[in-house]
Amino acid sequence: MNFVLFFIVCVICFFIGAVISFVVTMAYQDYWFKKKADEVRKFKELFNFATSWIAYKQSGHSISEKIKRNGYEQVAVYGMGILGELAIQELEKDGIKVSFGLDKNADIMYRKLPLFTPEDEFPETDAIIITAISSFDEISKELNCRTKIPTVNLKSLV
Repeated sequence: MNFVLFFIVCVICFFIGAVISFVVTMAYQDYWFKKKADEVRKFKELFNFATSWIAYKQSGHSISEKIKRNGYEQVAVYGMGILGELAIQELEKDGIKVSFGLDKNADIMYRKLPLFTPEDEFPETDAIIITAISSFDEISKELNCRTKIPTVNLKSLV
């Protein structure tokens, strides 16, 4: 009798383990697919923006035109990824002083430009250009709580 009870308990434990394993696997898979879908959305947005920026440049325009039109002589750039690097190059080429960079990971990055995290105390400048185009609203809101420096979406300059 004890053997039958032991066998039944083992079978029940096996099925409980299988169900739990299935549920955990499905939850992780759902998380993974959502994360990958979000990455694809961001890359698609980046690609579309890069295409627009190239077309804008080919038509003889520069993001610096709108910066100068707003009276900004020196700016900071938020986001030291590829868009940030390209923006810095274009701004400096057109005579706009980029006084510093901002990035969440500034403490582990190396650039010739002074870098700060959004939580750091950073110097005054005329404007902060946010190059993280898919996160502009959140970043702008965060910066507006910390400083009076106006924020500009890189997207709006193209």
